Amino acid sequence: MALATLAIASPATAHGLLMSATGEQNGIVGRVSYSDGRPGVGEFVELRDLTTSPPHSQSSVADASGTFRFPAKEGHRYALIAHGEEGHSTEMRLTLSPGARSGTAEAPSSGAGTGEQRRFRALLIIAALLAIFALVAGRRQILDHRRSRAPKSH
Repeated sequence: MALATLAIASPATAHGLLMSATGEQNGIVGRVSYSDGRPGVGEFVELRDLTTSPPHSQSSVADASGTFRFPAKEGHRYALIAHGEEGHSTEMRLTLSPGARSGTAEAPSSGAGTGEQRRFRALLIIAALLAIFALVAGRRQILDHRRSRAPKSH
């Protein structure tokens, strides 16, 4: 059995949580790590079988080398989600297909609280724009004040 994968992931965030996975006979084997190369020891990993209704879910914890394993069925579609430090997570979608070439897919990190992280980034951008506006407005007031106090020449 081989693994045909389609990785769906959001852009990587500052703390890169990476995940790779391959198909094995009757299962999925993967590894969680950080962008600095450290293994994702003890990180929570979830496998959802998207072929079943409702989706059947299994969970595991990455071992000392960041490795995890799940039993899986040929022909089924899965969502594989790793939840890391500080609420970061990464997700990939994969299908176990017979006869497909074996391969590895990697998914970059996305925030578990992605909506919260986006709001925070938006607030930072707004704060930076307001600070720039205040600086420009303040400079303009200083220049206008200087011009009004300058002696008038005829």
